[in-house]
Amino acid sequence: MEEFFKTTAEKLKSEEKAFISSIDPYMKELYADIYDCSSKCYLLPTSLPTSKICAKNCAVPGVRIKQEIKLQMEKCQRGLQDCVKSCIESNPESEEAGKGCIDECSEKSVQMMQNMTIKVTKLFNNHK
Repeated sequence: MEEFFKTTAEKLKSEEKAFISSIDPYMKELYADIYDCSSKCYLLPTSLPTSKICAKNCAVPGVRIKQEIKLQMEKCQRGLQDCVKSCIESNPESEEAGKGCIDECSEKSVQMMQNMTIKVTKLFNNHK
């Protein structure tokens, strides 16, 4: 059973790494846009407090996207936890049935992460 859990955890960790790798270029571009916007604020012929407000506003899209990514990740983790808990409660006597159920949970979680990648990519594309 320990080997089963190890394999399942590795599969989920691999999918999470793939998600992070897939959004990395978008995050870099977003940060570059934020820094470009912020630097332009300080070149405007306004007071320093006004420039600071402008620069703070430049970060708003990044904050929103990061919040959405966090929300989606939490939703995915909660879904997996709830599913595994249900498997354990539903199959207390049968280790094989429990394994099968948990394996289905991990597959659902992988699918959720793949869907999350699509949603987050759309967020980045809408930012432009």
